[in-house]
Amino acid sequence: MGQPEIQPEGGDLAGRTFPLGDWGEPTARLDELYRWVERGALETASGYLTGRVWKRRGARVLRAGAALGAVAGAALPLLELTGAVGGVAAWGYLALLLGPRAWPGTGSSG
Repeated sequence: MGQPEIQPEGGDLAGRTFPLGDWGEPTARLDELYRWVERGALETASGYLTGRVWKRRGARVLRAGAALGAVAGAALPLLELTGAVGGVAAWGYLALLLGPRAWPGTGSSG
């Protein structure tokens, strides 16, 4: 199942046509094929890394949201308990409830 945002310009990875050429000069032909394969590999890697950047940024945002939710969830009930602010304990409990939900996975993002 392909992901359109990481596919090279030619579209599907299997969709590239094999370059035609003359085998009269095998050394030149092999060099041309090597450059063709290398260019395709670089395009594929570039598309993969471009898609990965956005995934990493999204994961960072989710982790920050989870951390902020946990801090707010712990701090708001304490503020109400000390009398510094009134009526915020319920919001703190809500932050505790929703904060970890922003971080669905606990695995590493390798």
